[in-house]
Amino acid sequence: DDPDPDVAAPRRSLRPRKPSSSVREMEEPQKTAKETKSAKEKKENAKKDKAEKENAPAILHYSPLSSLKLPDSGEVQVTIDRRYLSSQNRQVRSRGLWGTEVYTQDSDLVAALIHMGYLNLYLIDTVASELHMLKVGLTILPAQTSYASANSNNIRSRSWNSFDPEEKRCSYSIKTCVATLVSGEDIKMFPAPEAFAIISPTFVPAATERVVNTRSSAASTDRKNRFKQEVTLQYNLCNEPWLKYVMASVSDQGLQPSKWTSARLHNEVIYAESQTSRYELSMHQEGQATDGSDGGSGGRAAAAETNGGEGDAGLQDKDKDLFRWSKCESICTLSEMRKMGIPSPQGDVKVLEDAVEWEQFKWGPNGVHIHDTFYPLSRIHFMQRQAPSEA
Repeated sequence: DDPDPDVAAPRRSLRPRKPSSSVREMEEPQKTAKETKSAKEKKENAKKDKAEKENAPAILHYSPLSSLKLPDSGEVQVTIDRRYLSSQNRQVRSRGLWGTEVYTQDSDLVAALIHMGYLNLYLIDTVASELHMLKVGLTILPAQTSYASANSNNIRSRSWNSFDPEEKRCSYSIKTCVATLVSGEDIKMFPAPEAFAIISPTFVPAATERVVNTRSSAASTDRKNRFKQEVTLQYNLCNEPWLKYVMASVSDQGLQPSKWTSARLHNEVIYAESQTSRYELSMHQEGQATDGSDGGSGGRAAAAETNGGEGDAGLQDKDKDLFRWSKCESICTLSEMRKMGIPSPQGDVKVLEDAVEWEQFKWGPNGVHIHDTFYPLSRIHFMQRQAPSEA
């Protein structure tokens, strides 16, 4: 039969049917497992974020007026504003830089970047306007026993090795350098420590000294022909001024025996330094014939008569001055050396060459050869012999 159109059809409920008890029991464990899994993931992500924040290098800001406050270890990142990237930077001009590849804590970072070849001293002014900043990654290292000097990329670093062991000092080396341009682009930079110098170095002292005529020479007729010898001073390993080593510093000052350098060592001691070590040259044995007026010939004749006419052959060793070449175990200031005595006590030096004749010292432009061993030298200083002082 056809349904009666006047009778309305029963309305169906639009509400979803509640699941039966058996279906609810199956879904509840699934929801609990999902909630537990998401909670674990959140905890793991939180731990990762915390670990990344703890391991992330600290960010420091460069200023030429103060040293970097570096931690004792780890890595740090230093940002350098473009206003400090200039050849007129005070620390760059004064060479506030100690070490090579590994630098002291108070070394200027911009000077270190130039020394390592990340920046060029003569191109830095032209490209600084295109830079926004530099981000430099540093590796913190413990304090070194010595920091060597080196000339690289038109700037020479200084040497140093007299830190007090009780002082908490550290060193740093440059790990990365990234330049951020004004446009926002990052450019990774690479070191070039042996890069060719575009302009001749200005921080390196002259290889040879000159003889110059001073204003005082024209002040009077007596001084008209006087000249002054120009010398170069360098700072020793204790940051005290010494003479730069040249062959003229150990050359004889005249033809008379009393002006020979070997004769000066009767009353003086030579101290010479390389970039990392200090050496001592002193008299080991004074010959019997050391008369400066006649060159010692009369003394040899008198000694031969006294010894029963044995002749020069029997007195050969006694007549000659013998010298000792030693390495200083500790680097001390001049005042401390005078307190200990000149030459240094036996316990403070390590004898490298003993009983050496003066003719066996082969002095060269960059050092001295002794018994086929070469010792490079950079600085030299003469000191008067004296006994230890009680003060």
